[in-house]
Amino acid sequence: MERDWDLVERLSRLEDCVVVGVVETAAYTGLAPATLRGRGVKGFPTPIPGLRHLKWSLGQLRAWAKGTEAKSQVEVEVAPAPSARQSRQNRPAAGGASAKGEGL
Repeated sequence: MERDWDLVERLSRLEDCVVVGVVETAAYTGLAPATLRGRGVKGFPTPIPGLRHLKWSLGQLRAWAKGTEAKSQVEVEVAPAPSARQSRQNRPAAGGASAKGEGL
């Protein structure tokens, strides 16, 4: 699915209190409508309750977009250095007991 940039531009001019549906939300966020309907995005705002169709306010979507943008920038800046992987033999046994069965 291609993004409707004209719709995104029109949405950017509207106030935060405007309520939009699945198609508009998909265009604004770049997510597929099926993903929004299935609510498969972790941390995505919940739709406005009490309505027959899925609707979100533009304020919710803008806050989510700013949060994900800031979060991705932090992850890039604070990315930990890769550590050496431990082989299965070098890892401590699960549950604190040794691999030989002591403590049974």
